[in-house]
Amino acid sequence: MKKIIALLFVIAPLVTFGQLSTNENYIHTISYTKAFTDSTIGDATEADRIEGVTYYDGIGRAKQSIAVGQGGNKEHVIKHYEYDNVGRQAKSYLPFAMEKALTNKLIVVNPLQENMGFYKTEKYEDTDFPYSQTEYENTTLSRPINIASPGEAWNMSSGHTTKVSYLSNLPEDGVLNFDVIFENNDLAQPKLNYRGSYDKNQLFKTEIKNENWTSSDKENQNIVYNFSDKFGRTILTRAFTETTDATTGVVTYMPVDTYNVYDDYGNLTYVLSPKAVNHLFSSNILVDYNTISISNTALATGTFSSKRGNISASIALDDSQLTFNFISNLRYDGVLKTGKVFEIPMPTPNVSIGEAHGYTFSVLDNHLDIQGSANLSRISVNETFTVDIPAPEVSIDNLVLYNLAYQYKYDVRNRLIERKVPNAGWESIVYDKLNRPVLTQDAKLANQNKWLYVKYDVFNRPVYTGMYTSVESREVLQDSLDNQTVFNEEKVTTDVLDGTNINYSHNVFPTTGISLLSINYYDEYVSGITTPTSVQTLGQTITNTTTGLVTETKERILGTDEWISSIVYYDVKGQPIFTSSTNTYLNTTDEVVILYDFVGNVEETIHKHTFFPINLIVITEDVFAYDHQNRMLTHHQTIKDDTGIVHIEELIEKNTYDELGRVTKVSVGNSESSPLQEVDYTFNIRGWLKRINNPNESLTNDVFAMEINYNTITKDVNNNAVLNNKALFNGNISEIISKTASDDKKRAYGYTYDNLNRLTSATYKAGDNFDQEQNFYNLNSVSYDENGNIKHLSRNAPNSGFNGALQIDDLNYEYFPVSNQLKKVIDLASNADGFDNGASGTNEDYIYDVNGNVTADNNKGISTNNPISFNYLNLPETITVTDKGTINFVYSASGKKQKKTVVNTTTGTHETVYAGKFIYTKDDAIQNYTLKFFSTSQGYVEPNAIGYAYVYQYKDHQGNIRVSYSDVNTDGNVDILRNGIDVNGDSDNRNEIVQAKNYYPFGLDHNYDANSAMSLVNGTIHKYKYNGQEQLKDLGLNVTEMTWRQY
Repeated sequence: MKKIIALLFVIAPLVTFGQLSTNENYIHTISYTKAFTDSTIGDATEADRIEGVTYYDGIGRAKQSIAVGQGGNKEHVIKHYEYDNVGRQAKSYLPFAMEKALTNKLIVVNPLQENMGFYKTEKYEDTDFPYSQTEYENTTLSRPINIASPGEAWNMSSGHTTKVSYLSNLPEDGVLNFDVIFENNDLAQPKLNYRGSYDKNQLFKTEIKNENWTSSDKENQNIVYNFSDKFGRTILTRAFTETTDATTGVVTYMPVDTYNVYDDYGNLTYVLSPKAVNHLFSSNILVDYNTISISNTALATGTFSSKRGNISASIALDDSQLTFNFISNLRYDGVLKTGKVFEIPMPTPNVSIGEAHGYTFSVLDNHLDIQGSANLSRISVNETFTVDIPAPEVSIDNLVLYNLAYQYKYDVRNRLIERKVPNAGWESIVYDKLNRPVLTQDAKLANQNKWLYVKYDVFNRPVYTGMYTSVESREVLQDSLDNQTVFNEEKVTTDVLDGTNINYSHNVFPTTGISLLSINYYDEYVSGITTPTSVQTLGQTITNTTTGLVTETKERILGTDEWISSIVYYDVKGQPIFTSSTNTYLNTTDEVVILYDFVGNVEETIHKHTFFPINLIVITEDVFAYDHQNRMLTHHQTIKDDTGIVHIEELIEKNTYDELGRVTKVSVGNSESSPLQEVDYTFNIRGWLKRINNPNESLTNDVFAMEINYNTITKDVNNNAVLNNKALFNGNISEIISKTASDDKKRAYGYTYDNLNRLTSATYKAGDNFDQEQNFYNLNSVSYDENGNIKHLSRNAPNSGFNGALQIDDLNYEYFPVSNQLKKVIDLASNADGFDNGASGTNEDYIYDVNGNVTADNNKGISTNNPISFNYLNLPETITVTDKGTINFVYSASGKKQKKTVVNTTTGTHETVYAGKFIYTKDDAIQNYTLKFFSTSQGYVEPNAIGYAYVYQYKDHQGNIRVSYSDVNTDGNVDILRNGIDVNGDSDNRNEIVQAKNYYPFGLDHNYDANSAMSLVNGTIHKYKYNGQEQLKDLGLNVTEMTWRQY
C-alpha cells in the first residue's frame, strides 16, 4: 500500500490544491505567504502560497521533486533523480521547467525526455548533457574517481573532468613527518619537531587532476595531491609550479607544499607555508626522489639521431643512496659540456660521483657538474655510479617559523590561548572560568601594555567592551581570572565608568585601569526615550516583549568622548520596525522605519537623515514588491525633505526571472514602463556569468556590455588565439570582452595562468576585429614566489601619441629574507608613468610594525620620521607625506570610518564626512559642509539645482564600477553623444554618461587621450571605482580604501 504524507505549515480543513499522483509516495509541502484562519484558508490563491512536491520510490529515495510555480512565469521547476544499480546517484540532473498546465503537480512520467528537450536549446548551449556525472571505483568504498560537470565541454568523454585516484604514500613522495613536543611538559610551549620522512603506506594519498588536465600534460601539471592520516586530517597539500631550467629551457613542475602539524590532542598547531617548508631547515634535508632524466642537450652540443648516436644520463636518490647513470653511443665526434650543466630540481648535497672516460661527475650547488675533456666518438659508455650520502645535521630555523608559519598554542582545556600569523607578532587570549574570551591582545597592544576586554551578562551576552591597561603577562592574567568568583555584570540604575553612565555594574575582572569602547543593552530600554507612535511606525505595534533582543547600543568614536547611540524597537515577531541612531561626533541623527509583510519581507522603509551642521534633512522612502516566490520584483524610491516630496518616485530596479528562477534582466532607473537601462544577464550551462548585455552588438540603448569566456576563446581566420590565451575548463576566466557606449569600441583581455591558477599575463586588444590598440594595456611576465608573492610584473600603456604601446612598468619585487614582507620595488622601465619609484635609491622602501602594517613607504614620501599610525583595529589614523601634508582618519570603535581630514600644504584643509551612506565635504574655500552624494543599491544620488539626480552604475563580475550614467534632462533616456553624433536620435546632443572606467588586472586605471570619450567626465568625478571602493588620491597616495586595508 502506498504511503501518502502531507505536510501543511498551517493546520487547515481539507482543501484541494490541484491533482497529485496518488499512486506514488510523496511529501507535499505548503507555506503560506499571507495570514489565513481555518475559515478563510479556502480563499488562498496560488499567489498566496509556496508549494512543493517530492515523489519517492519504494525504498524512500527521492525520484522527482516539483517546485510548484516557482519559475519566473509560474512554471513548475522539476528535478529528476536517478540511481545506479547499487543505489548511488551517478547522474545529477539539472532542474528543468514545464508549464504548470502540462503537469499540474502530477509526477512527470517521461522526465528524461523532458529534461533533454528543455536543455536542447540555444539558451542552454544545445547541450545533450544537462547533468553532472560521477564514476565510482569498483570497491565497497564506492569513492568517486571521475566527476563530470554539466555541458558538452565537461561531459564524461570530453577529457575535461575531475579525476581522482586513491593511493598511499611512497618513500619517493618525500612527505616530511612533523610532530609537536612540549618543553617541560608545558602545553603552552609547543615546539615543532622533525622526525624524518613518512615510511611507505603511512598516509592516504589522493591525486586530483583538475578539469584542465589532459593526457599530454607534463608530469604533475594540473595535479594536486592531498596526504591525510588515519584520522582523516590533512597532513600535506602538494601543488606544483612551473620551473624552467636556465640552461636547457626545459620546463618541469616542482612541488609547492603546505603542511598541517597537529599536537597529541589533535589541535592544529602549525601551518607551514610553501616558503616556510623550503627554508625551514638549517641545512638541506635528504628527500628521496625518483629517477630524473637529464637530456642530451644538457650534456653535450650537436645533433642526435639514430644514425649519429645519442647520449643521456639520469640521477636518483633512494634511502640516502645517490645513483647516477651515464650512457653514450656516439658515432661521430662528441665532447661533453663542462661546468654546472643541469640543475637538479630536488635538494641534493655536494658529492663526488665518479669518473668515466676522461670526465669526472659530481653534484655541486644542486647542479650536475662535469669536468674534463675527451672525445666520446665510437665509445660505448654505460656507467652507473652509486654513492652513499650521510644524513646532514638538521635543525629548524625559528626565524622561518616566525616569519612564514601560522602557529597556535592551547592550554590544558584545549582552548586557543595564543596565535600567530606570518610577519606579525603573537596574539593572546585570556578566558574566564566559563571559557568565554575576556581579554585579547595583539603584538602592538602588548607593546603598549593594553588589552581589549569583554564583559558578559548571565546569558553570556557581551554587555560592554573596552581597553584595559596592565603590565601583567597573559599567564598572570589567566591566573587572576581563574580565581574570580564573580563572572557576570548585572543591570543597575546608575553606574558611571569612564565618564559614561553604563547602567551596568563593573564588578567582574578587570575593574580598574579600563576605558569604554561599546555598550549593549538587552531585554529592556534604559535611555528613557519616548516610544514611537503607531504613526511613526507605519501603523505597526511596538511590542513590550523584548526579552532576548538587543534594545540599545552605544559605540565610542575613537579618540573622543563622543558616541553613536542607537535604539531598536520591535514588533511582536521580534522584527526591528523602528531604529534611531544619534552620532554626537558628526552631529547627525538617523531614524529608520521598516514595514514587513506576513513572511518577513521588507515592504517599505523610511529613512530620515538629519545633518545638523547645515540643518539638512533627507528622507528616503523605499518600497519593495515581491513575486509569488518571495523574490524581489521591484524597488522604488522617493526622496523628501521635512516639507514634502523633493524627487518623485524613481524606479531603482526591477528584476525579471527566467523559467528556472534566475535573474536574467534588471531594469534600472526612471519608471517600470520606461526604464533608463535594461541590463540582460546570460549564464552558461554551469551557471557561470557569461554576459552582461551583448558587446558583439552596437550599443545604442545599453551603455555597457561585457562577455566572459571560460572554455571558449576568440580565434582568427587561421584558428589561432587572438588574445594569446587558451580555453580553460576549471572556472578560470580565459578572456573578457567589454564595450562602453561612449565610443562603442570592443576592448578585450586574454588571460593566462600558472599551474597554481595565478595570473601570469593579460593581453589587451581593441576593435571589432581586435586589430586596434594592440597591447596598449598589457600585463606581462607576472611571476610569483612559492607563497604567491609577486616577484616581477611588466605593464604597458599607450605612448604620447596614442598610436602604439610602450612599457611603463618593469617591476622587480624584493622581499626581506625568509619573509612575505616587501622590502623594495625596482622599476627598470625608463618611462615615468605607472609605478612611482620615488625612492629607487633606498635600500628599504617599506617598513612595518609588529602587526605587519606598513608604517613607512619611501616611494610615496612617508618616512620613518613620521610613520603611519594605526589604531587597535589596524586601521590607519594619520598619514604624513613629506612636504605635502597630512591625512587624518577618525573611526568608530567597530572600525566605521567617520571623517577624513586632508591638510595639504598647498591647497589647505579638506574634510570628508562619512555619515553612513551620506557623504559630505568641506574645505577652506567652502566653509560649510556640502552633501556630495548618498548611495543606493544601483548607484548613488547627488544634489543638484532642482533637488536630486540619480546616478546609476554598471558593475562587472568583480564589483568594479565600469560606467556611471544619469538622466540629467529627465527625458526618460540616457543620451549618448558619440563622435559628435546623437546616438539616440532625439537631437538634444547631450551625453549623459557621467564616467566610464576600464582597469588593468589588479586595479590600476587605464589612461586615455584627453580627447577620448573614455576620458570625459560629465559631472562630478566619483572616487569609488575598483571593487566599488573609494580611491584615495590625496597627497599623491593613489591607493584604494578596501574595507580593512589600503590597496
